[in-house]
Amino acid sequence: MLRNDPATTAGVGRGGGMEEFEKTLAAGFAGLTCPVLLVRGGDSMLLEPETVEAMRAVQPAMAYAEVPGVGHPPSLDEPEAVRAMESFWG
Repeated sequence: MLRNDPATTAGVGRGGGMEEFEKTLAAGFAGLTCPVLLVRGGDSMLLEPETVEAMRAVQPAMAYAEVPGVGHPPSLDEPEAVRAMESFWG
């Protein structure tokens, strides 16, 4: 079952705008203590490689896979995504 934390979008559209939202999101990400898997579309214009590196610096144990030739978001049925999820969930 996929879950969504409504607090991740709490600041969007209220005063602080995108910069404040990104700070809130980054602080929440840094505080994660559960295993994390990031599957990025290799052609994504929303999740840049530099952002992935910053995420990996904050969460060095984060599992990561990139799906070449796919934008944002990957559909998660691509072979690279399936392999990453199978490995992550064992």
